[in-house]
Amino acid sequence: MRPISFLVLALLLGSGCVSQSKYDESMAREKELAWQLEAAKKAGKTESAEEKTLLKKIEVLEDENKANREKLAIATQSLQDAKKDVDEELRARLAELQEKSPGKLELSPWGGVVLESGILFASGRHVLTKDGEAALGPLVESLLSSKYDEYTIELSGHTDADPLKATATVYTDNHDLAAKRANSVRRFLIEKGVPATRIYLSAWGETRPLGKEKAQNRRVEIRLHHTISATELAGGAKPNTDSTQPASAPKDAPPRDAAKESESVPDETGDEDK
Repeated sequence: MRPISFLVLALLLGSGCVSQSKYDESMAREKELAWQLEAAKKAGKTESAEEKTLLKKIEVLEDENKANREKLAIATQSLQDAKKDVDEELRARLAELQEKSPGKLELSPWGGVVLESGILFASGRHVLTKDGEAALGPLVESLLSSKYDEYTIELSGHTDADPLKATATVYTDNHDLAAKRANSVRRFLIEKGVPATRIYLSAWGETRPLGKEKAQNRRVEIRLHHTISATELAGGAKPNTDSTQPASAPKDAPPRDAAKESESVPDETGDEDK
């Protein structure tokens, strides 16, 4: 599938389409000439020949504007058709990931494939378990396919709304826990061959719940984006680093110490006691 820009460019060149700015400029010129004609009539200074010349210019501009409107309509329709093709391709890729995701076959309201934390992580921890790595295997196979080469992968971390307790000395807050869990998935994907430049992180903590059940809200989501470089997205973790600073964190927030990745966490019965 070709990127949108190539498809639209080809359509624009083929049809001789006009840009919105050129069309607006032509319309403004038509209005200016009409105003000049009206002013000349009121002042009684216009000779018949000059009036006919202005009328002719206006007529020509009207014809040009009509043609420009038609070309602009063609360009707009072409762009809409290209976007429709892209959206259908994206839906197909998400459906494929859904089928291979561990747990429920679910898409979030934000278009992410839901990976339940209970399957990937031990309670109150952010390091992937062996079972979690095994559960991610089928997803990795899909993401390594050439069908995904034109997509940037966003890994977004989410938690329930309970404040940190037993792990308050390990994580700053729920956003920090969410970011570290998303980053654990990022590291695993990179280790299995997914290019680091195609992955970035975001962390939302408790701010995007899926429902009333706490376990439902503790998750990592995989979202796909078209032709966006990970390094161009503000707030995303830079490739080949251990940074877990969430996209929603304050710009002046200090980075978390990566050495705490291996720090031990007390055993708990559930994230509600995290």
